[in-house]
Amino acid sequence: MGKLTDRKCKTARAGKHLDGDGLRLQVYDTGARNWIFRYMLNKRSREMGLGPYPQISFAEESCPT
Repeated sequence: MGKLTDRKCKTARAGKHLDGDGLRLQVYDTGARNWIFRYMLNKRSREMGLGPYPQISFAEESCPT
């Protein structure tokens, strides 16, 4: 993980921006930004919404556990 920075999150153009290990930032044409986690379950790809950026900040997403 660690490809995205807070600055990159703020200035990213529309599209999916990968951070690594399944975490991505989805930026819409309207400028809305959402965190998405992609994972596999029963051999099928799934996506789980984690919340909007910046309400869920990059720092919160990237904290080690």
